[in-house]
Amino acid sequence: MEDEYTTLCDDRLYRRRHLNMVLAYADEPTGRLAKKACHSVVDRLRPTQSYDCHLWRFDILQQWQGSQLALEDALAADMIIIVSHGTETLPDGVKRWLECWAPRKKDSESQLVALLDSMPEDRESSPAYSCLAEVAETSGINFVTKPIEPVQEEGIESESERRRASSVLQNNLFEQSRVRGWGINE
Repeated sequence: MEDEYTTLCDDRLYRRRHLNMVLAYADEPTGRLAKKACHSVVDRLRPTQSYDCHLWRFDILQQWQGSQLALEDALAADMIIIVSHGTETLPDGVKRWLECWAPRKKDSESQLVALLDSMPEDRESSPAYSCLAEVAETSGINFVTKPIEPVQEEGIESESERRRASSVLQNNLFEQSRVRGWGINE
């Protein structure tokens, strides 16, 4: 079944017995897109293949403990998907996390995927794209990027509700991040 995320994964990764993925995302709406992208990749796996998928929200990556756990996941990952807003700069904690694992994956068969919404026509003018492209080039890992439709939060009316929902989601994700599975909306 073809969908908008079918071409994200290099065919070499589909030949592995086990596929290990890490998804890092900016907020709840981009987290939904990350989960959708992961489902798309998993749907193409053969029945004999297994996989692990670890989801990390950007604000968790900015905390020392969260970034250390996510670093272990990234070092073991075959595919790392970053879902963010193309017009925004990646947070400093996310950049540090990228800088920690990327050099250790130099010239590996790993793949870095950027799913960025609100991408300017000139990709290089996107702060998120520029950062991720540089990480991939410096590390010599395969880089795939795909502009996506702008994401919006659903069903949260006020800023206080948004912060409360974000806090609950963050706490749940951090507690579940070391457990196999999606980590959100289970």
